[in-house]
Amino acid sequence: MTLLPRSIFWRTFVTLLLSFGLYAIITIAIILYAGVRPLEEKSADDLASMMLTSLQTWVMLPESAREDYADRVWASNHLKITAEVPGVSEDQDYHLRYLSLIEEALEKRTGNEFHFKVEKREDRY
Repeated sequence: MTLLPRSIFWRTFVTLLLSFGLYAIITIAIILYAGVRPLEEKSADDLASMMLTSLQTWVMLPESAREDYADRVWASNHLKITAEVPGVSEDQDYHLRYLSLIEEALEKRTGNEFHFKVEKREDRY
């Protein structure tokens, strides 16, 4: 007694299913490794560059203009620039690859260690 009938149809079906399944897995892996991963790294590097440029501009502005500039950066890019240095608490342990790629890009550009403060917002999903 076997699980599948021994007909030529079922043997052919199982052979094609396994071969096409393996082909799909290999294709997806290649697309992720050769296509999505470099795009993700370039995107993180571009965002890190924009963050550093925004921050350098903010630092060079006089105190009176900083708040307006920070509001414009928030309105256009949803990046919050503040003078405070928030501490990273233990409950903010995030495991998002993109955030770690941005941290790596910032560390590469500046030589300093970076950690993001992740804020949960009710008006965003």
